[in-house]
Parts: sequence; structure tokens; C-alpha cells
Amino acid sequence: VSGAGDRLVKIWNVETGVLMHTLIGHVGQVLSVSFSPDGTRIVSGSEDNLVKMWNATTGAKIGTLIGHWGRVMSIAFSSDGKHLASGSDDKLVKIWSTATGEEEYSLGEHTGEGLCRCAVDDNGYLEEDEAEQPMIHPKCPVTGHAAPVTSVAFSPDGRCVVSASENKIVLWAERTEAEDVWDSLEKLATRVKTAKAAR
Repeated sequence: VSGAGDRLVKIWNVETGVLMHTLIGHVGQVLSVSFSPDGTRIVSGSEDNLVKMWNATTGAKIGTLIGHWGRVMSIAFSSDGKHLASGSDDKLVKIWSTATGEEEYSLGEHTGEGLCRCAVDDNGYLEEDEAEQPMIHPKCPVTGHAAPVTSVAFSPDGRCVVSASENKIVLWAERTEAEDVWDSLEKLATRVKTAKAAR
């Protein structure tokens, strides 16, 4: 599947190179596309601030997810296909239900009830949420992204979402997962510092 500046999403046969379907619906450049894990659905994010979901077999539009007020730069399915994450120019990460198309979380300055966030900046410095329920290490408070969110992904087990902007990586998770999330981020911070020291 491909998306481009012509505002179209195209589905191709990878063995023959034949164009199977052309999906029309966006009114801006298509910036991101993704298949669901079972291959039955496609989602696309666009310069028109919308996420659209399509039937991968027929090319029919299933629905439009409305909520971002900036370009949708990145989209990703959870491994079970039940949730979708999107990142945008509006500096927000949104989590959607793929069954209903409803927005479940909007992650930015406020994480939402029961959620936590940790971050590592481009220098390898760790940040941590200082909310009503402190996590593990009372370090400097972490905010959401201050720049467009260019990449999002779910962990393989679906327990957390990671998002990236030009100078920060943020992990979002249930508070019950805070310890594991922090451990993972500490390892990432070490790798970032090592890479910068080697330059």
C-alpha cells in the first residue's frame, strides 16, 4: 500500500506489481499508511488532518477518524488490531478504537486518568511524569511533545505506545506498567548517550 502527494492511497500486488485498488477520499497529501495485523484493513493519515480506514480487499472506505487539527504524520495498529495510534503536527498522540472509530485517549500535556509517561530527549536525559500519583523517580517533570509527532508505534504486547518528535521520545503506558516502562527507557537513554559520545 502506498500514499502520495496526489491525495490517493493505492493498493498493489507485490508479486506482479499490478495496481489493485485506488482509494479516493483524502483532500490533502497522504503522509502515512499502515495495514492491520490481519491484513484486512488499511489506515491512512493525511495533510487534511484526517485518518481514514479502508477495506483492504475491496478498497471500500470503512470510516473517517476526526480529532487531529494538524497533519497526521504517522499511524500504527496495535498487535491485536483493536487499537490505532496516530501522531500529528498538532503535537498530540491519539489512541482510537478500531471497532467503533472513537477516540480513546488524546495524549499531550495531560496523559489521561490512569496513564503515565516517561521521556528521553536527544541528549539521553530522562524525564518523568509528576502527576497526582508519582511514579518511581521524582525527576524533572515530563510534558508531551513540543514539536510535531512524526512517529508512533505500539509495543509488541500492546502495553504501551511510543511516540517520537524531533528531539524527544515519549513512552505512554498504564500506571501499573510504570516500572517496566522506566526500565526500558533507562536502557534507551544509555544507548543515546553512548551514541552521542561516539560521534
